[in-house]
Amino acid sequence: MSNQQTKITQRTITSIKATGSVYFIRDLQLTGFAIKVTATGKASYIAETRIRGGAGIRIDMGSVDTERLDEAKDECRRIIALAKRGIDPRHTREARNPINKSLEHHIKQYFEHKQLRETTIRTYRNQLNNAFRPWFKLPVSAITPDMVSKRRVEMSRTTVSDNYIRACFRTLKAILETADLPQNPVKKANKQWGYSVQSTPATGDQYLLGDGIAKLVNAYLASSNTQDEYYKDKKTGDEVFRGPKPIPNIHAAALFLLLIGGRKQDAVTLTWNQVDFASGRISFPVQSRKEKRSHVVPITGMIKDILSELPRYKQHSELVFGMTESMFNSRYKASIKPLIKFSSKCLRKTFAEHCGLENFDAVAIGKGLNHSHATGGNVTTASYFTGGLVNLRNLQQMYLDLQTRYMHYLVGGGTEAVKPDFAQDTLSVENTRLIAAFPSLFKSIATDEPDAFSTQFKTLLLEAKLQLREA
Repeated sequence: MSNQQTKITQRTITSIKATGSVYFIRDLQLTGFAIKVTATGKASYIAETRIRGGAGIRIDMGSVDTERLDEAKDECRRIIALAKRGIDPRHTREARNPINKSLEHHIKQYFEHKQLRETTIRTYRNQLNNAFRPWFKLPVSAITPDMVSKRRVEMSRTTVSDNYIRACFRTLKAILETADLPQNPVKKANKQWGYSVQSTPATGDQYLLGDGIAKLVNAYLASSNTQDEYYKDKKTGDEVFRGPKPIPNIHAAALFLLLIGGRKQDAVTLTWNQVDFASGRISFPVQSRKEKRSHVVPITGMIKDILSELPRYKQHSELVFGMTESMFNSRYKASIKPLIKFSSKCLRKTFAEHCGLENFDAVAIGKGLNHSHATGGNVTTASYFTGGLVNLRNLQQMYLDLQTRYMHYLVGGGTEAVKPDFAQDTLSVENTRLIAAFPSLFKSIATDEPDAFSTQFKTLLLEAKLQLREA
């Protein structure tokens, strides 16, 4: 443990570094005022003094990251004054007014006390860093409606979307609500200038039609879960084939979401511990769900075929799709959005729309999406069919019917019944590829020949029967 003596200024604070051991920086001007730095570099203001006629005391006054230097010195003077009067400041200190604490302090408190998913916390942190970092050291009482309005105008002149701006101020508004301010400056600015923090709904159809689904499935069929890896021979300088290297496959992740009606995090956070091939279930725990409800997904048909082909990755080996959220976002933007024109939210809407074409009602589709209100107002569905065997069996049928429809689209069928036949030779080649890629699905559906589907689709099922019989 070491000691330093200096005039403590803001420059002193910015120069603090971790040394591997605890040390103190004591102020030359204000006796008793100091900064304690831990071995890992975390620093906090402290007041050191002796109670008149009693023992010495040391009081922690808060982190240098969230407390202002001048306020910490004022608090230290108050503590010393009480001690000189023989009063123990540890028993008389009143909580300082939260409106005088920094925005950064309140952000930290918000994340500590709110029950938020890690992905949500990362999203909120990014919004706050991008929009309000210059305000972090300000006491929240110093943030005015005029500052809010000016910042909003500044952001509107950039390339960020209006919905992103609204999201940033929605997050700030929620944090300032916890600061006991007389009036929330975001609310005041909104009222004064007619601003809103609510996202505007997307215009147009935000779901895929049959041809869009076919594009996504075909892109998956053309993708790979591995990439050939080479190394240079030191002696000859030749490129030598090392073998296939597992790579995260965004096409597999996107198709998985389309099949289960999932959100982005359902693919990003999915771990192999949640996947049980023996019982045929994927279990999503409460903390991984936006709606705060656990969810069980049957490993049915195409879902099993996709998961069975996935490798284990060196990085993020516990993750089924091997991608962090940022990796998913960048790969989706580069490969999937140019193909289908929509964000990953459309995959969930597509699931619901095409389940509707299979004549599933709103309650059944709601259960497929794990909506909390999907009970239909019935005591039985609300209290008993809440995720057990009945739910799982119903979901299995829904998934099979939906995947059967997707296969119908793959061979040129539309949302209506019969379409013109393809040429037989083309059909055979395409069908062989589909059957090889999704054997689990065809083992489940090849015994049926739905009348509602096209002639091409019936041909596909006949070929699947033959291949499965030979196998």
